[in-house]
Amino acid sequence: MYLRVLSVTTFVSLVILCALVSTTHGTNNEKKCHGCDFHCDFIIKDCVEEVKCSCSFCENDLQCSHQCSWYVNCTSKDLNKMPRLQVDTKNLYLGSNAITTLDAYGFSNLSIISLDLINNELTESRIDDTAFSGLDELSYLRISYNTLKKVNKRWFEELRSLTIVVLRHCDITSVDGDLFDNNLNLKWVNLGDNNIRFLPSGLFKKHTKLNLVALFNNEITYIPPGFFKASSASIEVLYIHDNLLANIGPSAGLQDFPNLNKLSVFSNPFTCNCDLVWFINWIKLNEGILAPKGRKDIIPRCNDLGLDNKIITKVDIGALHCNWIWWELAVGGTLFILLVCLYLKIPQIRRCISSYRRRKQYIQLLERTTKKEENEAIDKDST
Repeated sequence: MYLRVLSVTTFVSLVILCALVSTTHGTNNEKKCHGCDFHCDFIIKDCVEEVKCSCSFCENDLQCSHQCSWYVNCTSKDLNKMPRLQVDTKNLYLGSNAITTLDAYGFSNLSIISLDLINNELTESRIDDTAFSGLDELSYLRISYNTLKKVNKRWFEELRSLTIVVLRHCDITSVDGDLFDNNLNLKWVNLGDNNIRFLPSGLFKKHTKLNLVALFNNEITYIPPGFFKASSASIEVLYIHDNLLANIGPSAGLQDFPNLNKLSVFSNPFTCNCDLVWFINWIKLNEGILAPKGRKDIIPRCNDLGLDNKIITKVDIGALHCNWIWWELAVGGTLFILLVCLYLKIPQIRRCISSYRRRKQYIQLLERTTKKEENEAIDKDST
C-alpha cells in the first residue's frame, strides 16, 4: 500500500514538474529577442534593453539565396562594439553603428555566411589581421563607408567561400596584387567610390568565376594588359565609369569577353585620336552593352580639343586621319625583318670583321717590312 501511494505521488510530481518546465519555457520564449523564434537564444537583457537587435528566419533575403538561415539585424543600434551572438547566427547585419574595432578571432566561434559592417568607424589599424579568421563559410562581406585607406590582404586569407565583397567609400588608394589570391570563388567585387590610381596586373589572375567587377569613381588612368585575362570568359558586368581613362587599348582584352552584357565607361576623359581607333570601332559594334541603357546623356564622349564633347559612337574615324598608321606598320615591319636578318647573320658578320682586321694587320706588317728593307738597302749603298 505504501509503495502504491509512493508511485502515485511520484507520478503526480512528474506531471507537475513537466507543467512547470513547460510554463517556464514559454515565459523564456516571451523574454527572448523581440520577434524571434526559439532559435535565437538571446536573453531580454542582451536583446531588448541593450542591443535591441531583431532576429528572424530569412526566406527571401538577398544574402540567403543558398539556404534559409537565422539572421541577426543590429542595424542603427548605436553599438560601439560587437554584440554577444549565438553560435547558430548565420547572417549578421551591423551597419550604421559606431563600431571602431574588430578583435582577433572575433567571429571564430560562428558560422556566418553573410556579414555587413557598412557605415561604422572602422580603420585599417583597428581591424586585427585575424579578425575574420574561422569564417570558412562566409560568402558575403560588406565593409563599405569605413575609413580603411588600405586593405589588408590577411583579412581575406581564410575566406575561401567568399563570393561577394563590397568595399565602397573606404578611401582606398591602392590594392595589393595578391589581395584576393585565396578567394578563388569570387563572383562580385565592388571597389567603387575610392581613390585607387593604379591597378596591379595580377589582381584577378586566378579568378575564373568573376561575374561582376565594379571599379567606378576612382582615379584609374590605365588598365594593365591582360588584367581580366583569367576571368574574361565569366565577366558579364564591368563598371569603370568616372575614372581618368584617356584610352582603352586592345591589350585590356575587352574583345575577349564573350558574355559581357553591361559595360559602363562614361565620364572618362577619352582622347579620340588614332590610339583610340580600336576602342571606337569596338564600341560601335557592341553599342548595346553600354550602361546605363537608354540614358543618352550618360554615354562615353571624347575630351580632346578637336572633338570636344563628341559622342564616341558617332566619331568619324576618317576625320582622325589615321592613314599614317599603315606607313608606321610598314616601316616597323621592315625594320623588324632587317633586325631578324641581322641577328641570323651575326656569325658571318663577325667572321667578316675578323678577316678584315687580320688582312689589315698583314698589310701593315708587310708595309713595315718593306720599309725596313728599303732603309737597310739605302744604308748599305751609302757605306
